[in-house]
Amino acid sequence: MEADSCKKAKILIIDDEKTMCASLKSFLERTGKYEIYSTTSPIEGINLAKKKQPDLILLDIIMAEMDGSEVAAYLSDDPSTKDILILFVSVLVNREEVEKNKGLVGGRPFISKPLDIKKLMARIESLLQVPPIAAS
Repeated sequence: MEADSCKKAKILIIDDEKTMCASLKSFLERTGKYEIYSTTSPIEGINLAKKKQPDLILLDIIMAEMDGSEVAAYLSDDPSTKDILILFVSVLVNREEVEKNKGLVGGRPFISKPLDIKKLMARIESLLQVPPIAAS
């Protein structure tokens, strides 16, 4: 999805940690490049994905209500959401493993927590084909 000056890329954050969800949302909104939606509920996340049709979902894996891999499988099986990019964000795999596997785990893009914001932004920009933010 190539962003133009009129249309911001839409990102949905699904993470049951309220502070992670809020801080990621706040950080991404401050870039001015993205329209951000967030939820701490995997079920609400599925509904938001259907309603908002984001370009990218930042999806935690370990959540109490429903596992992130189940959310991804559900979205992949639904014709209305199957083409939405998903970037897993989790503590399940360490940075070394992610880097060794070129950022893929189970064939899906993955970034480990705790987040390195520069690496997260590079992954988002790469997946969405958005020009990088100029250093200030």
